[in-house]
Amino acid sequence: MADEGESSVYTPLLKTIDDPPVNPCLSALGKVLTTAIPVTSLILGIIYLDSCPKQFMIPIYLIVSGGVYITFLGCSCILGVCWSENEQGYKYRWGCRSFPLLLQLAWFIAGNVWIYSIFQPEYEDASSKNYCNKVLYLYAFWTTTLVYILLGTMLLIGCCAATCIIALRSSLPDGPRNDRYP
Repeated sequence: MADEGESSVYTPLLKTIDDPPVNPCLSALGKVLTTAIPVTSLILGIIYLDSCPKQFMIPIYLIVSGGVYITFLGCSCILGVCWSENEQGYKYRWGCRSFPLLLQLAWFIAGNVWIYSIFQPEYEDASSKNYCNKVLYLYAFWTTTLVYILLGTMLLIGCCAATCIIALRSSLPDGPRNDRYP
């Protein structure tokens, strides 16, 4: 085998990382920031529960989506929630997240219908049947729209990365073929 400083076809491209890649303080800060939107959704939904006669489901949507996200985040912080032990060690239970994710997706789609179907409700006249509290509606509208902006950005970055990989791969000389090595 190769010495410590040398490289060969059997040397891994990336060495195992012993230390976490992110400072624990930054990781905790990220979790706090990630929870800020669901907590705000939950609070605004409760405060403005009866403040949108045009579409009464918008505050309920915010309450449920915020509460469910906080619950799942809390459960994921508890060690072993989605892991089970077998003879080989620990194994991830795939159904642990797939079913809740499908429920969240269905709830998100329903929220989209409720929010976007009444675009630009009446903000001024609280006695109108077309009234919806401006803070409640605009918060729900922009957090939902933000999800689409983030998904579009990730899709764009993924397409750019795939294009770069394809372009770089075609410009590289033929290297060793994988079928010659065990």
